[in-house]
Amino acid sequence: MLQDGNGAAAPDWGEPLPSYVDPRQLRAEAIEALGPPRRLRVSEAAERYRQLRNPGGGYSGPWRNDQVPYMVEPMDMMTSRRHRALVFVGPAQCAKTDGLLLNGVVHTVTCDPADELIIQTSRDMAQDFSIRRLGRMNDHSPEVGARLSSGKSADNVFTKRYGPAIVSLGWPTKGHLRGRPVPRVRLTDYDAFPEDIEGEGPAFDLALKRIETFGSRGMVVAESSPGRAYDPKKWKPAKAGAHEAPPAGGILALYNRGDRRLFYWPCPSCGEFFEGRFKHLHWPEGLEPAAAAAQVEMVCPHHGCRIGPEHKPAMLAAGRWLAEGQAISTAGEITGAPRRGSIVSYWLKGPAAAFQTWGGLVEKYLNALGEYERTGEEEALKATVNTDQAEAYLAKAAEGESSIEAESLLARVEVYPLQVVPAPVRFLVAAVDVQANRFCVLVRGYGAELESWVVDRFDIWKPAAEDRPLDPATQPDDWALIESQVMDRRYAMALPGDKGQALEMLPALTVIDSGGAPGVTDQAYAFYRRMRKARKAARLRLLKGTGHRAAKRVQETFPTSKRQDRKAKARGEIPVIVFNANSLKDTLQGQLKTEAPGPGFIHLAEGLKGEKPPHEFFEELTAGTGKPDGTWVKVKRRNEATDLLVMAHVGAIVMRADRLDWENAPTWARPGQECTLVEPAAGQAAEEAEAADDSAPATPPRATRRRRGFVKGW
Repeated sequence: MLQDGNGAAAPDWGEPLPSYVDPRQLRAEAIEALGPPRRLRVSEAAERYRQLRNPGGGYSGPWRNDQVPYMVEPMDMMTSRRHRALVFVGPAQCAKTDGLLLNGVVHTVTCDPADELIIQTSRDMAQDFSIRRLGRMNDHSPEVGARLSSGKSADNVFTKRYGPAIVSLGWPTKGHLRGRPVPRVRLTDYDAFPEDIEGEGPAFDLALKRIETFGSRGMVVAESSPGRAYDPKKWKPAKAGAHEAPPAGGILALYNRGDRRLFYWPCPSCGEFFEGRFKHLHWPEGLEPAAAAAQVEMVCPHHGCRIGPEHKPAMLAAGRWLAEGQAISTAGEITGAPRRGSIVSYWLKGPAAAFQTWGGLVEKYLNALGEYERTGEEEALKATVNTDQAEAYLAKAAEGESSIEAESLLARVEVYPLQVVPAPVRFLVAAVDVQANRFCVLVRGYGAELESWVVDRFDIWKPAAEDRPLDPATQPDDWALIESQVMDRRYAMALPGDKGQALEMLPALTVIDSGGAPGVTDQAYAFYRRMRKARKAARLRLLKGTGHRAAKRVQETFPTSKRQDRKAKARGEIPVIVFNANSLKDTLQGQLKTEAPGPGFIHLAEGLKGEKPPHEFFEELTAGTGKPDGTWVKVKRRNEATDLLVMAHVGAIVMRADRLDWENAPTWARPGQECTLVEPAAGQAAEEAEAADDSAPATPPRATRRRRGFVKGW
């Protein structure tokens, strides 16, 4: 019970009254809400009210439409009463987020108050956008910040109240996209959204439902760079004059729903208008990426005119958006009937991005292409095509046949002995696939630039001293065979040492599939612990593949770290490498399709063939086929060879062999006797030891010393 100053009971009035609000502020907000919108376009409001300030350097000052002239029309169309949605496809560094999201907020706050919902890709991104973008815009743009209402609830992380207008931030969940109606919904980086929102459908269609009650005053805006795959067999390039995008899904599918506008600019020599695309950029061949980028030019597709980068600003200023069905003359006169619809859609390609140079585009592309040619990895190439060029990416596996045929692999087998390390090999990776009744083993030798040789392929079927089949799910002793027959196995080298002595090489790393039948995972963890006690865990990794398309290519995890109960078989101390099986199978296909020895090429020994067709190893290599969406499906019963080659390559990536400087390689990847995992043959080493001077001081065994160096070097 509360007491007054005299100790008597005082009534409890509950929560304190809210702080005093100036009635003049309430009146101003009410008048602004009831009044008609200011007659300013979004682009005009941005120039009048938006101030930019870059703490890390760069331009500071008022927003300037002349810096990004291609954004003026899309910005102004966000207030169109004839359309219910606007779609913008564009590259990085083109100001699409500034123009469509932040300048949209500026117009909403200063000219036409209404509630607005901005959907980011995740909660973290929504929070970051609130603090870095909206918060700084409020601080640096006085006319915008002054309209931010007072009070504790007016300026939260996910809600900003500007007088009668509320700007909310969310992410792609059913809760954010199925709530109360909102007249303006903005979807940013759309191709990073889930394709289906918790079983309710695409985010774009859910957003359209939210604006329905507002009629012509409602507007959904979606912007993104392309990021989805498409099936080339289901699409033929559009005829001349058509603006259709490939059926890639995501933002390009939304673009195809609209009137399909492309940005055309004039050639400074002949005056003909054309769309500036990456395929129109030309550079000298055979140069390093930076040198080629310094000499890039655009070639006019009409008359072959050579256009230097210095002409880009003037071309942008004279550029025009054309819908499908329209044409433009050299005088700038637009003719033709545009495609009609309730969605206005734009697609800007990378060369037209104001803050991205032609040379930068070419350098990124050539670097990514070089990485693909060296390693078979497509991630960097896909990223630069999607994000920098704003084009739909066609996976290498889908450019021709999705998979390679066994006959073509058989035609290129080579005569070299199995179980012997070819001269160019720098290190070995052994891969072990756990089956119900055996271990399948493949040893892959890697040379410079990840050129590789299949050195061995065998199965372990039964324990040496017992007459029973292997049972990896229940028998710990069976796993000891991996230590003795794989990890500790020495392979003779094709070339002798400096003194003509025979040399042998140990596998630098053994990787084991830790999944399979119930019990296999626990047995794999137990085996790893035993190898750690034996101080061999540095040359061992457990693997687990995932079919999730968005998964990282290779990532170290500790999957049992959350199981701390007394029944847990592991306590979070077992590292498991999770790899993207689809991505790595794409890599393998690229390596198998490489036509000549060199970076990424896989050498296949004639001894891998069977006695007669069908040759099992080669059939297993062609057991899967790639789908346009980036996934792989199994089309033959057995695919062990594919899985083993993929696992071995995961091991090479774990060792960072895809990023080595081969001229200055670490000790475990040096040639010949310089490699710390190369030793004299066992018999020869014993003879040398007997001949050694007994009076010489004892030294640590060479193998132990060098293996310790291997661990430190890796």
